[in-house]
Amino acid sequence: IAQILSIDNNKVVVYSDILSEIDSCFPNVIVLPFVKNIECLNSFDLIVSDDHSYILKHKNSITTKMLVPREYFFNRKVQRIENMLKVLQDYFGIKTNSKSNGIFCPYNDQKLEKSVVIHPTASDIERNWGKKRYLKLADKIVKMGFTVSFVMRKDEINQWSDIRSDGVRVCGFDNLLQTARYLSKSEYFIGSDSGIGHLASNLGVPTISIFVRKSHSLNWRPGWSKGYVVSPINIIPTRYFRLKLWKPLITVGMVLRKFKKISKGM
Repeated sequence: IAQILSIDNNKVVVYSDILSEIDSCFPNVIVLPFVKNIECLNSFDLIVSDDHSYILKHKNSITTKMLVPREYFFNRKVQRIENMLKVLQDYFGIKTNSKSNGIFCPYNDQKLEKSVVIHPTASDIERNWGKKRYLKLADKIVKMGFTVSFVMRKDEINQWSDIRSDGVRVCGFDNLLQTARYLSKSEYFIGSDSGIGHLASNLGVPTISIFVRKSHSLNWRPGWSKGYVVSPINIIPTRYFRLKLWKPLITVGMVLRKFKKISKGM
């Protein structure tokens, strides 16, 4: 939304602690860490807020007009970027079909041929498919002639530093910008349901995303580049049993089949 609104001659500022780590990747939009003083946002003509934002918890301090896209228009069966595009078209009246957010991540080297990045962790541990499964998947991909890099935060690397397989490396990064630069060189991405998958897709990298629920993936799957979702069949009743049982219901073979398709350009 910010990119398109900026092109339409609006001054747009994005406040996000996460995105501020890669502010240099958005040359057309001002990206800043989140404000501590909520009341300073009242100087804007409009605030566009996510539905789980810190702003909404302190909305009594907001006097300016506020738009929460999920309350205005939201279809859970449609990819989230499509929802945002609908808001641009219907609410702001901007005639565009562009999904671009203006991201630009320059790198000196060309893409590394037959390279696969795997992001095996997520901020919510319940979305992690599991170390043994990811290692087995990596081994099979290496045997297909690819190199595999496991990427994660530096504070997570100790749990993966024991990997000593040929063709597999572990990379820990200090910040999101380092991660973005590394992702931009890779040919393919595989990972848990997390923001890194969206970043890879946004950088033009084909993705395979592992989701706990297929219904959740309809809205939250990466949507900029070619991508597949792998999720368990919908036979698990209640959230409790779903979180207990979903991992073994996604086999290494299921993910590998999607990788073979995407690596062949299908």
